[in-house]
Amino acid sequence: MNFAESYDYIMNIPRFAKTNTLKRISLILSALNNPEAKLKFIHIAGTNGKGSTTTMLSSVLRAEGYKVGTFISPYVYNFLERIQINTTPVEESVFAEALTKVRKIVEERRIEANFFEILTACALLIFADNNCDIVVLEVGLGGRWDATNVIPAPIISVITTLDLDHTGILGGTIEEIAYEKCGIIKEKSLVISGYQTPSALKVIEDTCREKSVPLIRAERDFTVVSKSVDGTLLNYDNAPLFLSLAGEHQLLNLSLVLTCAKELGISRKAINEGLLGVKFPARFEVRQKKPLVIIDGAHNVNGMTALKNTVTDLLNGKKIITVFGALADKATDDMVKIAEAFSDTLILTPVANSRTEIPENLDANGIPAKDLQDAISRAKEFLDENSALIICGSLYLASETKDITI
Repeated sequence: MNFAESYDYIMNIPRFAKTNTLKRISLILSALNNPEAKLKFIHIAGTNGKGSTTTMLSSVLRAEGYKVGTFISPYVYNFLERIQINTTPVEESVFAEALTKVRKIVEERRIEANFFEILTACALLIFADNNCDIVVLEVGLGGRWDATNVIPAPIISVITTLDLDHTGILGGTIEEIAYEKCGIIKEKSLVISGYQTPSALKVIEDTCREKSVPLIRAERDFTVVSKSVDGTLLNYDNAPLFLSLAGEHQLLNLSLVLTCAKELGISRKAINEGLLGVKFPARFEVRQKKPLVIIDGAHNVNGMTALKNTVTDLLNGKKIITVFGALADKATDDMVKIAEAFSDTLILTPVANSRTEIPENLDANGIPAKDLQDAISRAKEFLDENSALIICGSLYLASETKDITI
């Protein structure tokens, strides 16, 4: 298969399986001679901040000289953002070759694998074939039954801040969600946890105790010197450190990365270089400066709250025009109320996805638009030199901005 054929094939595979099991992914990897057994991992689970933490850590490890495999989901602008080597998406031909091998196994052995299982198998095969020194592996959904959990005990298991999300699948309480996320914790590993509520922390502590695994709680051992939409200048160990991801919430993720770096013995030079050059699409991403346009994939209440805090902190005094669109299976009314609170003008748009929330169904005082292009046209009517345009509410909406001119 070429890449176009590969993309068409994988995008038509069912997203979910009928049963929760690691058997299907195990069968595929066994037929591939278990590429995961040849790799070393840092496994990252959580509700918010997984992608940013994964990206920061990969950038730091690359700066240290490691050949780094990175697995992220979902993507924003380019499907192959999901599978990266040294922070660069793999070539289309590399992915097509891996998927061709996985497809042959799945079809010959009649394994009813889902989308994410096949994607994970491709990623692990690519990382092993390219002799990656270390793989930073982001969990797709949950942890216990996520396809990434097929790996052997990682060097470090990271659990970012936990919150209510995907409650129909993972459970309706923080404790239930923490239980699923803690499914990645394995014996002979180390767990590093970000900020947690007491109830979530108790589940993590109990799981670590049961498995005799040491737990380190990441601490914020740096101070903020200055901050802007371009990032945050910090004082860390009495020396400057610049993080080129904006927002207070990114400092929670940074504390995890610095804790991991300390445990791995990463040099200060690599930390500085890695964090200075790190980029992550649709995380308070400055698309252009005049007028100021920011894309943010905040897709739940916690993400929208982080966005609100960042807008209030960094854009104080600017007129805020917000284009908001979300999926209907999210807490859309709560999310749009947050958007309404930091916006001078709110424009509501559907997302180009079958699961979209209809603008007219949202409980908000906003201007409905027929699609993103229409929403941006309406937003331009309010833009001036003292304003900022924020496009937010869904990573799917963020991906639509790829070819939009503002």
